[in-house]
Amino acid sequence: MILDNILKEFDSISLTEIAGVSLMNRVDTKFIFHIDQLNSILLDLKNHYHILIVEKSFTPLYNSLYLDDSNDYFYHEHHRGRNNRFKIRYRHYVDSEKLYFEIKHKKHGRTLKQRILSDTLDMKLSNKQLEFIRNSSAPNLKLQDSLSVSYNRITLVSKKSIERVTIDVNLSFTSRKNSKKISDIAIAELKQEKISRDSPYYNVMKERYLRPFNLSKYVLGRITLSGETPIKHNRFKKKLLQLNKIRNNEYNLVRS
Repeated sequence: MILDNILKEFDSISLTEIAGVSLMNRVDTKFIFHIDQLNSILLDLKNHYHILIVEKSFTPLYNSLYLDDSNDYFYHEHHRGRNNRFKIRYRHYVDSEKLYFEIKHKKHGRTLKQRILSDTLDMKLSNKQLEFIRNSSAPNLKLQDSLSVSYNRITLVSKKSIERVTIDVNLSFTSRKNSKKISDIAIAELKQEKISRDSPYYNVMKERYLRPFNLSKYVLGRITLSGETPIKHNRFKKKLLQLNKIRNNEYNLVRS
């Protein structure tokens, strides 16, 4: 209830009103922090941002189903640190009842997102979806479901600049064989047309010694659910150690 009361203190904004701040071509700066810090962070942000309200909810539910091939091509491209890599997924906005088929392209530090509406969430891709992939620069792979991620999202929209902040909580990861919930962290992204360290959000993070932390929900979920035969994750071991410190509330020990 405390969180709900804090969110109600923000000036609200609707989906229609944020149409001009979609930021489909942007720079992302990711942060991860312990859930115990969320309320105080939001209190410091409330005068600088609107909060998105969707069907009367400040924390709408999102479901993302990520696709990959049988050799985990997209995951391993991320593990290699490729500056030109992709994610393909279904994104279900549960509260607004909208389903999209999306391609996220990470190229030279920028995120470019393309999407089309989808009628159903089906692993037998439609001709329209296959053409959508062909018309992008994504590799032509035989895709299958890889990971499902659900979470509640708080979306903040800057009052002064073209900037959004998304804060994801109540993470739940599901694969064909396993599932796990992670409720003790928040994963936030600062989304901007170009990097600006004058952002109120960035300054609030800096005041708390919270540095950018580049570990995606997809990668975290794949590693978390890899079980007795862990997926290759040498590149992410340092980040995982830092994440453990965050989950143990060791704020001042985290430097990334």
